[in-house]
Amino acid sequence: MGSSVFFGFWNEIVCLGLGVFFISFYNLVSVAFVCGMLSYHFNYWVFSGGDFSA
Repeated sequence: MGSSVFFGFWNEIVCLGLGVFFISFYNLVSVAFVCGMLSYHFNYWVFSGGDFSA
């Protein structure tokens, strides 16, 4: 009985850890994507002589 309770508890920890990992990984990807887009547009704006319509 004790081993099954321990296994259930461990399963919850693993599921929670995976959930947090994927959420944080998704946030990192989103932040990296947004930062990449911003830096791309900023570099394009600088190299095109300040034409902000692009």
